[in-house]
Amino acid sequence: MLQNYCAQTIAVALDFDGCIAIGEHVKIKYAKEYHKININPKNSVKETYPLGSVMYKQLMDRITVEHMDEYILDPHCKEVLEALRKESFIFTIVTYRANKSLEACRAFVKKQNLPIQAIYGTNDQTKANICKKIYARAIIDDDLKKLLECTDTAMHLFFLQREWNTHEILQSKEISSLTDWREFAQKLREMKKMHEAICFYKNWVNSDTKIQEIHNLIKKDPFLVQRCLLEYKRKQ
Repeated sequence: MLQNYCAQTIAVALDFDGCIAIGEHVKIKYAKEYHKININPKNSVKETYPLGSVMYKQLMDRITVEHMDEYILDPHCKEVLEALRKESFIFTIVTYRANKSLEACRAFVKKQNLPIQAIYGTNDQTKANICKKIYARAIIDDDLKKLLECTDTAMHLFFLQREWNTHEILQSKEISSLTDWREFAQKLREMKKMHEAICFYKNWVNSDTKIQEIHNLIKKDPFLVQRCLLEYKRKQ
């Protein structure tokens, strides 16, 4: 029987482009074909694209639909998601893709047979708003600005470092940097244990309605969190 301090499910939000689906080689290929320029991963994002943000959007509008079949799945992504799914984690993609581009995302996930519970396009919302609605406890993204928009949520924030986002400097203590999916899995397991320890110590039900209180305690009283973890370790 599941104890009250163990969550039945742990919702996690995932970015799609640059985290799950890797398409920098596709951008490089079609920037040369469509825009007649040579680029590399470091200038393959909107902020660094040599022709500016308007031309970058024009490029992305084409390749995220017409050339989605050339994208590749990030190494270790599937094995990590499948392993964590067995440990009560559930995954939702939250992406700024829309319309045909969003449908291409859904097709990619289906083709790769990824254990994704749902896929949401933000439309006129922020990622933070959607994550609150699905009670996400964590989010991973390769875009630091999008994570900074989530700092007022009850989520653990993870920045996936890539060759193309080296221009983004991490300064917020509320965001943890990662280098690959296996490290993400380790951090999520640590988060899960921390939430269980807090609920065990405080005699709370580890449910969606308690996420904000758990998060507040982690931020305000790290010494108490360490005590919770010690007591939880003794119990086990």
